Amino acid sequence: MNINHKLSILNFWHDLDLGGPSFMSAQYLKPHRFERHVHDELVITVTELGVGQAEARNLSDPVGPSSIWVSGAGEYHCGHIGNQQHWSYRAIYLDNQALQSLSDAFMDGSDCDLIIPQ
Repeated sequence: MNINHKLSILNFWHDLDLGGPSFMSAQYLKPHRFERHVHDELVITVTELGVGQAEARNLSDPVGPSSIWVSGAGEYHCGHIGNQQHWSYRAIYLDNQALQSLSDAFMDGSDCDLIIPQ
């Protein structure tokens, strides 16, 4: 699924070979606030450009280029775009089935390829 607004561009996709993890690339081009929310999956986010502010467990951390931010399944978090007023990142959402499939791929040397489109 692709969402393209003047303020944001979001792309979502799945890798069925790895048990169905979800992926997202996001570009927020104007000030934006992520209200407090939670995901059912483990979420690993890598910032590409700009600076965001990630908030969880009464902590607030800036996340800039090459920063990795991890949000545990069931962990409430929120955030906003930093002073540069834009933020681009990629994220992978891993539920228990996807984590097990990923573990199996690493452990048994299967031919399962992880491909992340640009």
